[in-house]
Amino acid sequence: MEEQNQDQIFDQELKQELPSAGKQGFPDQFKIFFRDNKLVIIVSVVMLVLVAVVAVWVFRGNGDESVVSNNVVLQIRGPDKTTSGNEAEYQIIYRNGENANLVDISLEVFYPPDFEFKTAEPEAVSNTGQRFSLPDLKSGDDGTVTIRGKISGATGEEKELRAKLEYRLSNFNSQFSITANAKTVVLAPNLTLEITGPIDVTNGQDTTFTINYANVSNEEFENLSIVLNLPSGFSFTQSNPPPSKDDNQWAIPKLALEGRGAIEVTGSFTGAASQEKIMIAELGLKIGDNFAPLISSSASFKIVASSLYARLNAVPDDFVYLGSQISLNLEYGNQGRVGMTDIVIILSLEGTVLDLSRLAVNNAIVTNNVVTWKSATLSNLNVLSPNQDGEITLNIPLKSDSSTNLKNQVIKASATIASDQVPSPIKSNELAIKLGSRLGLSVSGQYVSGALPMKVGETTVFAVTFLVTNQSNDLEDVELIASLPLPSSAWTGVILPAVEEAKLSFDPNAGKVRWRLGDLPAFSGKFTPAPVVTFELQVTPTEADRGKSMKLLSDIQVSGRDVFTVQDVKSEEVREVSTSSLNDNKLNSVGATVQ
Repeated sequence: MEEQNQDQIFDQELKQELPSAGKQGFPDQFKIFFRDNKLVIIVSVVMLVLVAVVAVWVFRGNGDESVVSNNVVLQIRGPDKTTSGNEAEYQIIYRNGENANLVDISLEVFYPPDFEFKTAEPEAVSNTGQRFSLPDLKSGDDGTVTIRGKISGATGEEKELRAKLEYRLSNFNSQFSITANAKTVVLAPNLTLEITGPIDVTNGQDTTFTINYANVSNEEFENLSIVLNLPSGFSFTQSNPPPSKDDNQWAIPKLALEGRGAIEVTGSFTGAASQEKIMIAELGLKIGDNFAPLISSSASFKIVASSLYARLNAVPDDFVYLGSQISLNLEYGNQGRVGMTDIVIILSLEGTVLDLSRLAVNNAIVTNNVVTWKSATLSNLNVLSPNQDGEITLNIPLKSDSSTNLKNQVIKASATIASDQVPSPIKSNELAIKLGSRLGLSVSGQYVSGALPMKVGETTVFAVTFLVTNQSNDLEDVELIASLPLPSSAWTGVILPAVEEAKLSFDPNAGKVRWRLGDLPAFSGKFTPAPVVTFELQVTPTEADRGKSMKLLSDIQVSGRDVFTVQDVKSEEVREVSTSSLNDNKLNSVGATVQ
């Protein structure tokens, strides 16, 4: 019935042209089409494959499809907001949480518009501060790149700083990458601050730079202050106006509307050739002893090697004690291409504890705390040829005692070198050696009551006194420890004065006496009273002690930590205190041994 219906629908002549289900279907037609168009089809397929390969290569080349490791972390820390024209500091922190080291590490930083790159630590590969080549990072370690830059923009504008870290794993060949970003909102400016000066500075030679500041708000400011954070190797010479404190602070009592000012600072930088020194200035409010920065600015100075140089070394170079000496070595030389004549070297020493009366220097002129070498006193200084160098050594004695009550003292030494060809003095590095404090311990004792002379089986009571002194710096965590080589029953618990009862204790299990003094001010025992404690011990000799003196304490020592030098300090150890060493009149009159 269905066959008849189909015959009724289609014309018989047209039906003859339709393919028969049993003869020629769609697959046969495809074969015919492929046969007639084989070349076109093959070329098209090849072209499609090539296009796909190129597309994959292009997209992977953009870096956005790099492999990502979830165990490596990249983070940017920066201010959420800052005023326009202010400098901001960003810390880019990367952490290796993989089981392998990170190698071939590079960092690319994308700065927002109107961002003026200033400095970076470590240094960037380019002056723009956009690319960094970083050292390998061990498994579990962190790395940090610190960037400073000046941000400008419209009020309320959001600035985004982005970073991309690329690396490989030491046990894997694929390139990995990770990205991070930080956003900072720009606020309306109130103040401006800028450091201007030369980019290159001669090593050891004075240079001048200027700190410019202005009020761009619609209100007056009072109690402002500029604080200059000096890099290592910078030696302050002078400024205009002079600093109000510590050679790096300038008070600005009032800054009127549209008011502005400038501070000229002169000083020298010392360091290795091509080394960059970063100077950071902050302008803020000074309220009492507190400083609240409002705006900051930085400048980078690159050191250029000078023809002449002077360099100081000392042993010790960190801290020293009264009664000792400093061995000073002064190296000098000509690293230029022209010979130098009539060299003059001047050494300046500072410190109230220096015993300059015992300073012995050969071939020099000593005037108070200044030592001068010149060609008239040292023939080596007549001519200094290119690449020629020399050295001078001397010992600087310290007083055995200090008459001043100044604590936290520093001994300083610096030198300059000049010649006919370089008349402007070249400064050396400055040495700053701290004066350390020393602990003193005195132990005494006396007969109190009981058998005298001491007798076997009878009890005698003695009083032992500890006295602790401290020299020049405040100490913390001060504690005295002594061993008690007697039965625990010897400890009576009698302690004087009463205020020391909570600090002095006896541990019967360890056989140790402990006196926890805590903080001990400088000059205790000299300008302020020394801490003292007295306690009683009762001794009952046995037959084995007959004819001998009785040992009361041993291995007594007091220790603490110098707050200024951040060094542990210990007194000399008192090895033993016995009845024969008490120097008590009553005991001496009848004998210090057991009867």
